[in-house]
Amino acid sequence: MSVPHKWQFVKISECGKYGLLPNSELWKMAGGHSYRAGYVMNAENFESAVDAAEEDARIMRAQARREFGF
Repeated sequence: MSVPHKWQFVKISECGKYGLLPNSELWKMAGGHSYRAGYVMNAENFESAVDAAEEDARIMRAQARREFGF
């Protein structure tokens, strides 16, 4: 799987950090460190999906900090 280019996204989040592909994949755009953050069932709920992905990332970071002591 390759990282999509910015022109391939059908929507870009208000914060400019997330993009939605035509196949409903939600991507965190971070250059070479971009990753698929999930899927969006309804493009109208795109910003809500971005908020959910951000919250999931915060939870995973907190768990990693507790587990590995950062």
